Amino acid sequence: MSVVLALSRLTPATSWQETGLVLAVLGAGFTAVMVTATGTVVGDAPPGYAGVVGGLKQTAMNVGPTLGIAVAAALMPLTPTAEGSPAHPALAVPDLTLTPALPAVAALAALGLIPARLLPR
Repeated sequence: MSVVLALSRLTPATSWQETGLVLAVLGAGFTAVMVTATGTVVGDAPPGYAGVVGGLKQTAMNVGPTLGIAVAAALMPLTPTAEGSPAHPALAVPDLTLTPALPAVAALAALGLIPARLLPR
């Protein structure tokens, strides 16, 4: 079972041990990816530019997800389930009103492919 699937199964009734285990696995995965990405990016940079390249990589890793989350949240419609009609809004079964926003979010993600194609091989 993937970590994302495990995260989607967490509820307010989930024990803290299970939540902690899922988040620990998520953190271990991010650690492996981030260390490898930084080593790859900085290792391929000319010696005089390693600091600049590392800074640009870190900036992109912070700004990219922030903008993505902001755009995705702005495209999410307000629904009665999101306004808290049940006692625990997190337990509400959401309707699929987010579906019209998915093409816009996918198009935004695809825009990231343009600068990626311009990177040197």
